[in-house]
Amino acid sequence: TSSSEVPRNQEAHPGGMTLCVIA
Repeated sequence: TSSSEVPRNQEAHPGGMTLCVIA
């Protein structure tokens, strides 16, 4: 997951973003 995808994931999937950051 790229840094640019983090904000996008946050809007689409709040929980998904957390997994992305951890992973």
